[in-house]
Amino acid sequence: MFGRQILYTPVVHMEDFDVAVSYLVRRLEENSAEQNFLYALFAPDVADNEGLTPLQKQEKDLSAVLTAAVIAMAAVLMLRLLEPVTELLRQLEQVGNLRSDALELLLKAAGIGLTAEVAGLVCADAGNAALAKMLRLLGTAAILCLSVPMFTALLECITEMVGYG
Repeated sequence: MFGRQILYTPVVHMEDFDVAVSYLVRRLEENSAEQNFLYALFAPDVADNEGLTPLQKQEKDLSAVLTAAVIAMAAVLMLRLLEPVTELLRQLEQVGNLRSDALELLLKAAGIGLTAEVAGLVCADAGNAALAKMLRLLGTAAILCLSVPMFTALLECITEMVGYG
């Protein structure tokens, strides 16, 4: 269907992950030049009166696969970038004598928020703005429900400190 294809998949150790991502970005830049296939996929066909790109003419499956691949790559990169944050939270847990379940709630809330935002953006890009807003609202509600035990513990701590009740 598309002719000969090359699959770029650098295999590296985790400490070299940033180098692999920059390698893939360079390949993307090269392949999106005017003479290469990515440019042709997204550039409108001059002879086409509708102004549709070749990618828009393809079945929706191809678009869904590309979207899933980009989201997966972004998720892997995001997890790599969040490693210092999780290390900081571990240090805070040890130094501040914090309960690990409270920090776990914070990480879960961040994960829910990011997932809801990405899902909302994908839905908005697909032309379903109502579903995008609903997913973001659902993410916010899930974070609020998840944070109830933390706020309850905070309220108990404050009432104990001020001697109320």
